[in-house]
Amino acid sequence: MSNTAIFIFSDPSLGSEEALGRMFNALILGSELKKQGAPFEIVFQGTGTRWPQHLEDADHPAHGLYKDLYGHIKGACSGCAEIFKAKESLDEIGMNLLKDSNLPGTSGVTDMAGYITRGEQFLIF
Repeated sequence: MSNTAIFIFSDPSLGSEEALGRMFNALILGSELKKQGAPFEIVFQGTGTRWPQHLEDADHPAHGLYKDLYGHIKGACSGCAEIFKAKESLDEIGMNLLKDSNLPGTSGVTDMAGYITRGEQFLIF
C-alpha cells in the first residue's frame, strides 16, 4: 500500500467557512486513514502554514482532531512559512520545517514532486 500525502493549502487568515472546511476535511481524511491503519502524512503548504498556530489553540473546533493526528504531521514548508509570515509561530510550537528541495531565495521547500515520482497518493485541500 502506498503512502498518502495530505497537503493543506487553505488559508485561515481568510476567515471563511470554505478555508476551515478544507482544513477540517483534510484532518477527517487523516482520521479515517489512521483508523484503517493506512500510511499517510500531513503537510502544511503555502498559506496553509498558518494553520498550526490556530490548531494549537485548545478552543479551536479542530484542536482535538489535530492533536490526535499529530504523529502523522510531517511538518510545514519552510520557504512557504517565510513567505507567508508563519515561521515564527511554527518555531514557537516546534513544528518541523520541511526543506527537502532547494529553491533560490528560500531556506528550502517541500519536495512535492518527490511524492509523485514515488507513486504516492497526493491530495490537496
